[in-house]
Amino acid sequence: MKFTTTFFAICAAATLALVGCSSSPDADNAGADGGITDSLRITTDGTMGAAAIHLGVEQGFFEDVGLTLEITDSPNPPAAIAALQSNEVDIAAVPTVPSLNAQAQGIELISIAPAQGYPEDSDAWADFDTSGVYANPDSNINSPKDLEGKTVAVNARKAVFEAYIQDAVKNDGGDPDQINWVALDFGSQIEALRTGEIDVAGFGMPFNLEAEANGAEMVWAPGASFFEGGVNSTWLASGESIENTDAIDRFREALLKSNEYANENLDEAIEMGAELRDIDVDLIEDSGRFIYFPTELPAEDIEVVSQKLVNLGFLEDTVDMTDRVVFEN
Repeated sequence: MKFTTTFFAICAAATLALVGCSSSPDADNAGADGGITDSLRITTDGTMGAAAIHLGVEQGFFEDVGLTLEITDSPNPPAAIAALQSNEVDIAAVPTVPSLNAQAQGIELISIAPAQGYPEDSDAWADFDTSGVYANPDSNINSPKDLEGKTVAVNARKAVFEAYIQDAVKNDGGDPDQINWVALDFGSQIEALRTGEIDVAGFGMPFNLEAEANGAEMVWAPGASFFEGGVNSTWLASGESIENTDAIDRFREALLKSNEYANENLDEAIEMGAELRDIDVDLIEDSGRFIYFPTELPAEDIEVVSQKLVNLGFLEDTVDMTDRVVFEN
């Protein structure tokens, strides 16, 4: 069973290239209060995590606060960060690991709202852990430690999936240095796993669904344990964009309403995610898993990840989150 998995390919190969996936009305339109509507340039992470903000636009939450959004999809986190740096976009959704890597290099990025994560109830985490580490059924791989000596594919070295896997292998008593790491894009991982060129691959939704359709089985879901149930992706503004305090505050207000709406109307969120990525909605529903959209952003959630990246050797020192999380609920 095949379905579209090439949403990265819709964007230009150049790092800064961004493709418009949703247009906004003219920035001079009147807002709900009769005032002038501000326009913000937004880039999503190119995944089904964009479902919440698109639902918010449909529900009029952004119009209610006098905002129109020009929404694009980023092909990858480095492209989103580069677009923020060059002022091509005002706000971008970026996973925590690459945003911390960028901040550790001195890039001024500020988290202004939660994008994706997990609910407080740990018993519900499995329903919202949309990432998985996969192997073929005959692999005899049953736990993270079993990855020693195996060829493991990740979409990028020293990025989020390698962090997931290294952390789990260490916690299981294994040695990540004994893993043969290979960097492949998600689509290539699916085929390489099917043909046996690699032993293990790490996927997020929707690629995990295609891997399962090809017969792969999930060894474990790493996300919730790595993030300890916290936020795993945030909406970022650059140091220049954050100066537009009023627009940022209004964006946050509407975004939190959007997240809450998506959580409370899961069927609509799934339908929107399937529509955005051209995926059969039944595949998502049958998986029993989808994204959770948090409405809080504790700095501690990001600090936990920062410390883990130091423990794994991904960062030399933790990132000081002072003034890097600006959030009001």
